[in-house]
Amino acid sequence: MKKEYISLIILSLVLLCISCSRKPDELPPIKEGYENTIQLPEPEVLSSADRQYLEELRDEYINSINKK
Repeated sequence: MKKEYISLIILSLVLLCISCSRKPDELPPIKEGYENTIQLPEPEVLSSADRQYLEELRDEYINSINKK
């Protein structure tokens, strides 16, 4: 009975080692014609009113930091 358990454990360890020895394919193969290009959106030009509003917000933020 003990010999059966020992042989079963040895067989299990051998199978485990064999199955773990293969290296996994971490990256899928690259297909031809695949392009990796990213198109960034065009920036919008701010109007003078928008620019002035953002400058006021920035100044308010800077002033609130400096008061602390």
